[in-house]
Amino acid sequence: MKKIYLLTAVLLAALSCTPGGEIENKVFLGGQSRVEKMLLPDGATGMETLLTVGMAVPEVQDVKVTVAPAPEKLDTYKKAFYDDSSELLPASCYTLSATTLTIPAGSVRSAGLPVAFKDLRTLDLSKTYVLPVTVSASDLTVLESARTVYYYIKEAALVNVVADIAKNRLWPDWKDATPVTDMETFTMEILFYGNAWKNEISTLFGIEDCFLLRVGDAQLPPNQIQIAYGTKDAEGALHRGHFTSSTMKLQPGVWYHLAVTFDHGMVHSYLNGVEKEGGQCSDGIDKINFGVPHSEEDDGKPRCLWIGYSYDSINHSRFLDGRVSEVRIWNKALTKEEVNAPNHFYKVDPDAEGLVCYWKFDEGAGNVVRDHTRYGNDLTSQTTLVWKNVELPEK
Repeated sequence: MKKIYLLTAVLLAALSCTPGGEIENKVFLGGQSRVEKMLLPDGATGMETLLTVGMAVPEVQDVKVTVAPAPEKLDTYKKAFYDDSSELLPASCYTLSATTLTIPAGSVRSAGLPVAFKDLRTLDLSKTYVLPVTVSASDLTVLESARTVYYYIKEAALVNVVADIAKNRLWPDWKDATPVTDMETFTMEILFYGNAWKNEISTLFGIEDCFLLRVGDAQLPPNQIQIAYGTKDAEGALHRGHFTSSTMKLQPGVWYHLAVTFDHGMVHSYLNGVEKEGGQCSDGIDKINFGVPHSEEDDGKPRCLWIGYSYDSINHSRFLDGRVSEVRIWNKALTKEEVNAPNHFYKVDPDAEGLVCYWKFDEGAGNVVRDHTRYGNDLTSQTTLVWKNVELPEK
């Protein structure tokens, strides 16, 4: 809704009364924020965006708008946004494909003008850089508050956007469940953050009464990780077990990486790379089936894999009040060295051997989370996800 309000305010500001009482149409930068953050992805040397201009109501003739870099506006930027450290982006590191834009007669918006940023790795990327670009028009007045856009250039973090899934839940409607069916060896990983640890149980991900990563339980502090598992015997009786310890307690407002390995019933867990509780599952549990077809688990349907949800279909009280990123399933038990490999908490190669599910949670919009492996088992959320900008690892 915030973007809608902003656009409405710009349109209203672009129409103003002259001293004679006539309505004056004004040109403004279209679609851009005053500051456009341009984050350079890992390994990239450049990036590109589009600049457009618009006006509130169409004119009967074409409107020509001049576009130009405005290095003299850097001080204005620094004062307006309390940023004394940013430097002016060198002219060698950007190109404008044209110097004019046209709003065609009868239209209220121009085509996009490419603004390309190049050779950015020749810069000191421990710093941030700003490129002010301004517009002017000979036929119409330009709305002063929407005349200049400041392109803010910095190197992207390893993780730049995550999903807040409080009171929400996600599931895979398995397109190809083969790689996660009857797994004798696997690793589950999740990068997560608790806004608060106040539920009796806060679910991370897995299958209730099968193999589930969660925080808290009836007899546990609400901030203590528990690896819960279960199986039914030949008579249908359910047998449960779990691994946990007081060394697995969490703080709110802190990012954690959890990796849990399973090898024919032998479990190891690693919290931020440090080995924690584990052992041999009881009752002869030596394989886990994550590939159960998705359902609401009603009418006797078997329990299935969820993220941020387990068991309580009526009150949905076991949600994770927090944020998630980098959720993965491997068909092998990662070693402690692999878990602690450089940057492993924040990214892995989607084509890495043994990686069978990889949900990065980096879409930034919508309610579908892409599976980055070749199996294409995307996640769907019950309601539209709340996306949060972050910089991980935190500095």
